[in-house]
Amino acid sequence: MSNAGHPCEVLADAYFIETTIGPIQKVRICLWGPPTNVFRSWHELAGVMGFTLVHVCHESFHETISSVAFSSSSPEAADVVITDGWPRGTEQLSRPLSVEDLARMGNPVLLPTPPFTVGGELSVDPCRYPHFAGYEQKKLLLPVQRAVLQHLLAT
Repeated sequence: MSNAGHPCEVLADAYFIETTIGPIQKVRICLWGPPTNVFRSWHELAGVMGFTLVHVCHESFHETISSVAFSSSSPEAADVVITDGWPRGTEQLSRPLSVEDLARMGNPVLLPTPPFTVGGELSVDPCRYPHFAGYEQKKLLLPVQRAVLQHLLAT
């Protein structure tokens, strides 16, 4: 993990998506909020694995990345929405994810990156949202980190 990326968090989330929602290349993934280290790792993973995701954020944060469709508004449909804490100084250009946004996207799975902030990146309490991925999902972090380390040490 660094300010530039958070690959183990994203690999654990991707594993969760693949094993509970469907093949990651077919799942409609939406990132909500300004760019963060977690979101940059999602951008990289999408490029490596050959899928496109939607990143909803203020237009001043839009970039040209082949695997990322930047948007200033929510997509019509999503299977999973991922949030992350806002970097300092981006609050004025960011809009919290609301229950209305989730409903417009078809009530997707909500996967907030902890620690999340109700009143920050979220206006809905994830624990009260029926499609919250839950804290159980984050238990995948340790086995994914172990697998990455075992692979690196074996090569």
